[in-house]
Amino acid sequence: MCDTVYGVWVKALGEQYNSSDSSVVYFTSAPCLPSHVAAEVSCESEIDAVVSWNSLLSMLSVSRPTNISVVAAVGGTLQTLCTAQHGSCSVSGLSCGESYNLSLIATNEQCSLTAQTHVNVTTRPCTPQRVSVSLLCGFHSALVSWEEKPDVELHTASAVKSSGGGEVKMCNSSGSSCSFTGLDCGEMYNFTVAAYSDGCWSQSSSPTLIHTEPCQPVNVSAQTLCESDEVQLSWDQTGSPAQYSVTARGSLGFTGVYNTTHRFLSAALPCGQHYNLTVRARSSDCDSMNSSPFFFKTGPCVPRDVVTSAQCKFNSGSVSWTPGDGAESYVARATGLDGHTHLCATNTTSCSWTDLHCGEQYTVVVAAEADNCTRMSNSSSVIYMNSCRPQNLAATVNCGMKVVSLDWDVGYGTETYTVSAETGGSAIGLSTTVTTALFSDFVCGQNYNLTVTPVNRYCPGNRSASTSVQTWPCVPVGISAKQDCVSSIAMVTWDSSNGSDYYAATVQTDTGISEMCMSKSDACSIAGLACGYNFFVSVTAFNQQCNVTSEEPASLQTVPCIPTNVSVKLDCSNNSADVSWSPSRGALRYSVLANGSHSDDGCAASDLSCLACGANYTVQVVAMDDRCSSLPSLPVLFESGKKV
Repeated sequence: MCDTVYGVWVKALGEQYNSSDSSVVYFTSAPCLPSHVAAEVSCESEIDAVVSWNSLLSMLSVSRPTNISVVAAVGGTLQTLCTAQHGSCSVSGLSCGESYNLSLIATNEQCSLTAQTHVNVTTRPCTPQRVSVSLLCGFHSALVSWEEKPDVELHTASAVKSSGGGEVKMCNSSGSSCSFTGLDCGEMYNFTVAAYSDGCWSQSSSPTLIHTEPCQPVNVSAQTLCESDEVQLSWDQTGSPAQYSVTARGSLGFTGVYNTTHRFLSAALPCGQHYNLTVRARSSDCDSMNSSPFFFKTGPCVPRDVVTSAQCKFNSGSVSWTPGDGAESYVARATGLDGHTHLCATNTTSCSWTDLHCGEQYTVVVAAEADNCTRMSNSSSVIYMNSCRPQNLAATVNCGMKVVSLDWDVGYGTETYTVSAETGGSAIGLSTTVTTALFSDFVCGQNYNLTVTPVNRYCPGNRSASTSVQTWPCVPVGISAKQDCVSSIAMVTWDSSNGSDYYAATVQTDTGISEMCMSKSDACSIAGLACGYNFFVSVTAFNQQCNVTSEEPASLQTVPCIPTNVSVKLDCSNNSADVSWSPSRGALRYSVLANGSHSDDGCAASDLSCLACGANYTVQVVAMDDRCSSLPSLPVLFESGKKV
């Protein structure tokens, strides 16, 4: 009987006696072969299959249990898959998707028997390999493909959104690919594929991660900055982040394409154009549809080629320019050096002003306006106006230095001044950069007409209003002085001097006695001059600016003074008298006259030796010089001697 342990002993049988039993020797018969062999494939666990059988073990067996080994040809080599002493064993390590023909080997201490089972084991399908996902851009679809294996009945592909939400898309295929439609834009999907065969599903393939096509950008907007060409562009987008391609197409032919990873962009766009703005989201696989267009306009372009001109005589100026794209109107501003401004608004390409100030340099800038945006040009031009007319001309005469100084207020915008002085057909001119002119070569007694002309390099100046100046009087000449011997009135005469308004004649002694007379003509008289003096005579000519005194010598000798302290000393012996008196100032000689009581008793001898006797005399003394005689002195009375 198989798989049975037997005990064997030997006894010798004799004719009379038998021997005792020998020692027992045990042996096991050949193992029993299992029956009812079956195999069950495991679809979920790591065990590929469980092989089971029925064993016919001897109830008397005292040997160790029989080992049952499950063997199969693997890769052309017979391999033991599992070994067990009971009615089943688990097989693992088999290749997926393969069929195996199982055999059993029963082994005990004595023998090993092999039996064919005619049982086949087909393992669960292999995990699909070479899984790839291709996006079908523009259709919200994806095509999943894998390597096809024989004997696979069905493949199931799954798509799960990484953002969650529980949504799972499934796709079944008996081939090597499967299509998914209706995928959400801008999402990340995990794709897996599982194979089905003989009632088992393979393990799912490793997830293949893919981003669906980006969502179409929305809420596109543009914010223009009036003061610059920078435009702030922005938009919104759902789904995962993406790269963006921004396209701005201008009405004048400009096209700008900008790439960014942000949902905003600052771009410098040419001024003065209407723009069509679209945004497209991009990924490594697909681009989204373009956004709905957003329309906007950039600020006007600033004017170019600004050119200015001036009409000097009329305080006018103008400016012209080349128009700027997108400008609807313009404002020109002229700013003077002192900060005041003149504005001109126009929808043409030129402006004029008629109220500009003399002496100014106007910096002119032109601004373009459109849609409440004003953009000032970066360049400027200058209007140079004519010089201002010098004002408040004032001439001053330095009488001592014989210099005329002309001063005036600054004529704004003037670089140099031309000053001219004219009189009687002759002219003197000079140039200066200051507001003072000095003339040292003027002639006395002349009325000069003075004119200041401002000059700058841009405009001829307006001539200033003239002023006049009277120079100092000419020095009086031809001076003479005479005194009337009877009236003692002195008459001073001179030649008229040019430029004189009036004269003052002065007579003065070396002791300080001084008298003066004034006249608008060429003579004046002085009464009451002290007698007997030699007066120095000078004449001073006056006008509103100066006075000039004569330089040539002139003198006047006044009438000798009347003799004083006259006394008579009578010499009776010879009937004569001695007359004495105090010296008279200015007298060169004297004359003594005695008048008797009788008409014929006069005596003019200096010693009065011609006196008539017994007569009463009045004695007077007269002082004389070379020209005049003084009045007689006070009379002195005496009586001459009588005859004996």
